[in-house]
Amino acid sequence: MDKGSLNVKAPGKLILTGEYAVLEGAPALVLAVNRYALVTIQRADAYRFSAPNLHIRNLNFEMDSSGSIRFDNSVPGKDITRLTFFKSTLEYTLRYLTRSGVVFFPVHITLDTSDFYDAGLKAKLGFGSSAALTVAVTRAVLRMYDMDTNREDKARLFRLALAAHRQAQQGMGSGIDIAASSYGGVLRYRVHLD
Repeated sequence: MDKGSLNVKAPGKLILTGEYAVLEGAPALVLAVNRYALVTIQRADAYRFSAPNLHIRNLNFEMDSSGSIRFDNSVPGKDITRLTFFKSTLEYTLRYLTRSGVVFFPVHITLDTSDFYDAGLKAKLGFGSSAALTVAVTRAVLRMYDMDTNREDKARLFRLALAAHRQAQQGMGSGIDIAASSYGGVLRYRVHLD
């Protein structure tokens, strides 16, 4: 497969029942919906990021030896805040790949989460855009660096995306939205409390 450019998408979610009970360990039902986070990842001469629906284009970033991502100091604070899930997801996934011995090359990652917004209302639709983005970025990076040879390995995708999403949210959330974006379909989901 040509690794020059890859397109990946992940669906949003709609919780059918148990939205708050799932946080207490009760089962819930979740449905993947046809609203998608889209990610294009391609080889590049430098690490770059674009999100046209956020009015961010060709934002350069660096990755240090520990896997941390640094944006240029000229990037406005509001943009850095909007990139929390992207940054956390990319850092977590790259650290996983580093432990697996992957050698990196620069990539340009373009995100599109416009499916999760209603332009007329100027509002988010509440279908789990951050979870879908997290899953799509994780899947795209795994595929780009040849770590997603078995496309049915949804359990690994779920575990990595869940850990990255929780890192971005300081440990909060049940992960039900990550499950819907990783597996698709209708799922019965339950958090096992320790």
